[in-house]
Amino acid sequence: MRPAVEALAKRGVPAQPGSPCTCLILLGLIAGFLWLVVPRAIDQVDSRPRRYPAERARTIGEQTRNSTGIKHDVLENIQRRLVDLPTAGSLVDPALR
Repeated sequence: MRPAVEALAKRGVPAQPGSPCTCLILLGLIAGFLWLVVPRAIDQVDSRPRRYPAERARTIGEQTRNSTGIKHDVLENIQRRLVDLPTAGSLVDPALR
């Protein structure tokens, strides 16, 4: 933050208003980045094929049948969780869309 405040001071902006201005600019950049990235990420997650978890669960199901012990238990848990994956829309508050 110091370099930005010093750069503003060189342009005639005192340190007292320069520091909050620097914070506001930084927050604005972060908010703008999130505003651009988050909706696109949500759309990409929502547009993924719905059949993928089921196909993946079937593949893991085949591997589960051919395994024993801890590997069998781990694959069984992964298979169960893939089938029960929530959609991105159910994870994000609708007010944010």
